[in-house]
Amino acid sequence: MAATDSEVQVTAAGTAAPQSDDAALDSVRRRHLAGLDGGRRLVRVARSVAEVESLREAWTSMPGDSVQTDLDYFLWSLREEPQVVRPHVLAVERDGRTEAIVAARLLNVRLPCKLGYTTIYAPVVRAFCVLHDGLLGHADPVTAAAVLDELLAGLKRREADMILFRHLEVDSALHRAATARGTFATRQHAVRTDLRWQIELPSTQAEYLASVSSATRKGVRRTGSHLEHEFGERLSIRVFREPADLDACFRDVETVAAKTYQRRLGVGYLGDPQQLARLTMLMEHGWLRAYVLYLDETPVAFELGELYRGRFRSLAGGYDSSYGHHRVGAHLLVETIGDLAADADVSVFDFGLGDAEYKRKLAQASLREADLLLYARRPRPIFINFVRTALLEISHATKAGLRRVALLHRIKHRLRRRGAEAGSASARRDAPPAGDPSRA
Repeated sequence: MAATDSEVQVTAAGTAAPQSDDAALDSVRRRHLAGLDGGRRLVRVARSVAEVESLREAWTSMPGDSVQTDLDYFLWSLREEPQVVRPHVLAVERDGRTEAIVAARLLNVRLPCKLGYTTIYAPVVRAFCVLHDGLLGHADPVTAAAVLDELLAGLKRREADMILFRHLEVDSALHRAATARGTFATRQHAVRTDLRWQIELPSTQAEYLASVSSATRKGVRRTGSHLEHEFGERLSIRVFREPADLDACFRDVETVAAKTYQRRLGVGYLGDPQQLARLTMLMEHGWLRAYVLYLDETPVAFELGELYRGRFRSLAGGYDSSYGHHRVGAHLLVETIGDLAADADVSVFDFGLGDAEYKRKLAQASLREADLLLYARRPRPIFINFVRTALLEISHATKAGLRRVALLHRIKHRLRRRGAEAGSASARRDAPPAGDPSRA
């Protein structure tokens, strides 16, 4: 997956985060129901695990297709992710019936502002974070307005410094409500919209290839023919999907990831303890699938993704840079799509957030999404908003200028080439001598 410079980074912020007023928070906890919209909507706020568990029946009756909004995954994240302060789940009720649930948490959040890959300003705030696809159930304008009223009320109660909607679909009911409620001082202005490309999977790889352009189809076949001619049966693919395979999966994925240009930039698959804990949890629940391409039993490419309720969402991918000219990464990606197409339980291949030329060639449709931030009407949050807006505008203008003179592509190409050179040197160092019986 291509490197991206996220403008909102959820990290463990420790004690540097501002603290809320405990007395005020206790008062809020006692007020479990909040009336909104003339009494026609009630918003119940769950601020503890026990209160979240009380919503299980309603929550599981309105499932989404994002693993982050699965109730069991959500509860796991409360225990295991160090940036989490507590849950902040909203249940919207009408006539005594829960019509919608908003999966949200109170987090310590770092807000990095970058020039290129260098962070120059990164304040830490406490935020209500609404998860991607976090509005479950009815998503009509009245429900969205009720949700915004309660979240903004939380800012007034000083429970948080800001509201963060993660990867919110542009022009959705929640996006329109949030945009309308922000003021000049409280709304982030330098908003970057990203594309999420996806494929509605047919039942076979042949049907899928018939749906892409003739040029793309020829390119796929040309790469396959080249690899067959160069390596033949020396190439193989293994699919990891069982908990018993975790050690082998992590070992082989790390073998490849260590030689990618993404690793040099500190993005993609990092194999750190927090990431491995999350992937382990996904595998144990049957929500992780990993594909690894081998040459002579040596891993050379991988594709890793979540598989939840029929949607495969790409998490990370990479290839050994020393084999980049053979397009082993592109070959494995197409083979992964083909394998998922043949699986009757999978209907969508989601490339994940971000635009890229290869996604445009392989995908069929896209959604526009953006992180949307609303700040509290207090001096520090507003100051942070103004500083970040100025810095982000400079960053966006710099990128736009580089694109106009075609420098941005050259810079990224140079970084990839350096990764390839490093990978080639590593491969030469690690290669066994001629006649080594271990490779016979």
